Amino acid sequence: RTSSSSCQCSLRNFASMAVASSFLLIISVGTTFVIISGGIDLSVGSMLALGAVLTAYSAQWGSAPAILVPLAVCTAIGLTQGLLIGKGRMPPFIVTLAGLLFARGLAFKVSDNGNITHLIPEGEWVIKLGQSTFLGVGLPAWIALGVLLLGMVVLYRTRLGHSTYAIGGSEEAAVLMGVRVVRVKLLLYTLMGFLGGLAGLLVAARSSSGLSTIGAGFELEA
Repeated sequence: RTSSSSCQCSLRNFASMAVASSFLLIISVGTTFVIISGGIDLSVGSMLALGAVLTAYSAQWGSAPAILVPLAVCTAIGLTQGLLIGKGRMPPFIVTLAGLLFARGLAFKVSDNGNITHLIPEGEWVIKLGQSTFLGVGLPAWIALGVLLLGMVVLYRTRLGHSTYAIGGSEEAAVLMGVRVVRVKLLLYTLMGFLGGLAGLLVAARSSSGLSTIGAGFELEA
């Protein structure tokens, strides 16, 4: 009995750790692509916070807006950063530092400088994305695993992945090879924004609320 109880406890601990790590894993996949390309994205923690706040805020109009709004807004911010870095040829450090401040500031604006914690109304099915389980493990962990596997396929088996490595090795050589550097950078930073919004969405669904202070330091951990 003691052995069985210990085993069950270990499995529960593993399941809890898997869910707790899933949000960081999701943004780490996007960060991996960006760093391999020779760039950096400092905005990922703020993107997560913004995604969480927008999810909880938009849930007052239903589950569909609670999903679409954070993904759309964070993806748009990522796209803007990609345009400034790719077409504008601005340093990624400066651009994404500005993105960090903008996303965090927008999150504070929506939450009235952190004085309001928006809650997802009970009964909204978006909550199931964060609180449902499959085979005893929370759904966010399975989503993070799916993102990881898909990221590995894209990185090692697609033209985008090969182009990412080429740009990171030598951008000048990649241009001579015919790699569309601007397009690749645009895709990578747009993807990073989407994954930041997705992670924030799952955090909010997990806790049924959106806090503007979460995600601090995630840019370094990722």
